[in-house]
Amino acid sequence: MKLEVCLQALSDDMLIARLVDLLGRSRQVDAELIAHLAEVDARRLYLREACPSMHAYATLRLHLSDAEAYLRITVARLSRRFPVVLDMLAAGRLHLSGIARLAPHVRDGGGEALLARAAFLTKREIEHLIAEIAPQADAPAVMRKLPTRAGSAPSTAQPVAAAAALVPGVAARDAGGDAGANSGRDAGADAGRPSAGCESAGRESAGRESPTFAPVGVAAVGVAAVGVAPVGVAPVGAGPMRAAAVGAGPMRAAAVGVAAVGVAAVGVAPVGVA
Repeated sequence: MKLEVCLQALSDDMLIARLVDLLGRSRQVDAELIAHLAEVDARRLYLREACPSMHAYATLRLHLSDAEAYLRITVARLSRRFPVVLDMLAAGRLHLSGIARLAPHVRDGGGEALLARAAFLTKREIEHLIAEIAPQADAPAVMRKLPTRAGSAPSTAQPVAAAAALVPGVAARDAGGDAGANSGRDAGADAGRPSAGCESAGRESAGRESPTFAPVGVAAVGVAAVGVAPVGVAPVGAGPMRAAAVGAGPMRAAAVGVAAVGVAAVGVAPVGVA
């Protein structure tokens, strides 16, 4: 608080002058700090502090952040090869971020010249300088398949419809086949559904011992054709099939058009008197 009150009493020119002076001294302290870190690293003194590396020593013992430890250790190791780095850092010609960015590209042959070119440059300008001295190949053009959403399957209806439209007669044949299948399915369902009249007629026919004819227009539905062959069945005309009572003995309801023995004849066409 005392320092804040003291700063408020300073004039604008004096405040700027003190700021520049403090920044210069801070850079000098940074240079001395880097030199000390370089010597500790060279002597491997971090081992006596129970730290496996210099970075661990800087973060665990000196309580530097990871970024601060990385920058200072990188600059410290470069300063052992090029001591001019400490002078440029103390003078403000280079900053820690710029030196750390240049470190992998500083070679023994022209390292000092490269450091001189980077003097007073910002970090972005130093990156442009690195791109000039160490250009990289362009990234290859690649094509990636977009990920599909979870639970969604690719639809093949549109490609199939488009292919069918290109082949003559495929669309018409598919339309006719679908219509026939639908009509056949509906007719079979209607024929297989027994009516009240058919059930009563079946019961009366089963109760008589020797019926001579079947009622005209009544379908023999729900009567099991077990072991009975069709008796005297003759198709007459183009209308419904009529059953003729030929021969003696009880006439059983024959499954017209069904040859399966032991299977219930469901959905048989109406039978009548010949």
